[in-house]
Amino acid sequence: MTPPPLTILIIDDEPDFTVLLRPRLERAGYQVQAAYDGPEGLTAVRACAPALIVLDISMPSMSGFVVCQQLKAAPETAAIPVILLTAKAQEHERQTGLACGAAAYFTKPFDTPALLAAIQRLLTGTHSED
Repeated sequence: MTPPPLTILIIDDEPDFTVLLRPRLERAGYQVQAAYDGPEGLTAVRACAPALIVLDISMPSMSGFVVCQQLKAAPETAAIPVILLTAKAQEHERQTGLACGAAAYFTKPFDTPALLAAIQRLLTGTHSED
């Protein structure tokens, strides 16, 4: 019996980005859920119990940094790997993201094979920063 696919939650305020990323993740064998701002994302994490979260930084009402900090501070979500995938390309932003608890940091536009490789590493327990 084949186990059900792992769920990846995308939290990004740009629906077009989700439309772009969803099929790439689904072709790789993942189930995909989406949320479009920080508060909705925090609710979705508890509802769908994702194996991994792909999170944007620049969102209305709550930045991805704050979302990541809240996820890492809560015992029930602290172990979920978070990949920040954002247009923010400056080194201090990357450092802030990793300090918030993100397992990896990618900038848009992103390299799909590199993102999928990072997801695979994180889901199999081989953590590394990208």
